[in-house]
Amino acid sequence: MSSLTFSIWKPFIKSEKRGERWLQPILKTFDKLNPCDLKHEKGLYHLEVDKNKHYVFLVIESGKLEPRDTTVTDYYTNQKRENPKSETELEFLKQFFVLFDLDNNLLYFSDVRHRNLLEKILKDTTGVEFSIKGLYEDKEEFFKILSSVDEIQFTSKDDIFSTLSQKRGALYDLFETDGLEDLTLNIKLSSMKINKIKTFLRRILKESENHQLSSILIRGNDDAGFEHVFNRDTFIKKISINAEKQQATGKFLGSEVKDILLKEIESLSNEKVTKKR
Repeated sequence: MSSLTFSIWKPFIKSEKRGERWLQPILKTFDKLNPCDLKHEKGLYHLEVDKNKHYVFLVIESGKLEPRDTTVTDYYTNQKRENPKSETELEFLKQFFVLFDLDNNLLYFSDVRHRNLLEKILKDTTGVEFSIKGLYEDKEEFFKILSSVDEIQFTSKDDIFSTLSQKRGALYDLFETDGLEDLTLNIKLSSMKINKIKTFLRRILKESENHQLSSILIRGNDDAGFEHVFNRDTFIKKISINAEKQQATGKFLGSEVKDILLKEIESLSNEKVTKKR
């Protein structure tokens, strides 16, 4: 099994009418979105589309004509022969996944590095301009929803743990040691009391605001099991699933990813409702 992590975003479409500029996409927004191949520089994007009144699911795969070796080698015999793939053929070896939750106006995205690409593909296929915004929360909202912390990483620029500093006291309260100087911490915290951790984090985040930390990352979960990550001033909500890769291609089956993701979203949503009762 392999892990896939989806960041959660808010999708908007640009209105062509007077009034509110950015609107929520609906199923009709995707009327022109169908399975297709789109050309890009020396390659193609292949789109698989599954849509109904509740969601729109995309598998986006990419392949390039180059690089292409002139020969291939047999794994067992080491014999070489001319590459049977022609210069105009390619393989779709890379993929990412997108789920539009139309009921809640959320977007689940497996590779945020391609956010601009996704917006372009959506514009080219639907004729509608999309804007994908991250789900941002302020620090107090983050602390309010945080029920457990798995990891803290940060590097201090100066010795913020000097002998008389409050941070050193907070460090001692949390880890029962004050023998730490200027360093990078990478600490697993799942077994520690959340209130102690929050006290420590509030003091550390003050140093981040005062530019005394060169980097900071906090990873934790809310009551529903959704992962939240703080990196500098950005909180990104995420959800992870496990799925099998096909042995022959090393790729995921889009239909399987979709089914597992929908079940995980439903499970976490039901758990959240149960805990609120």
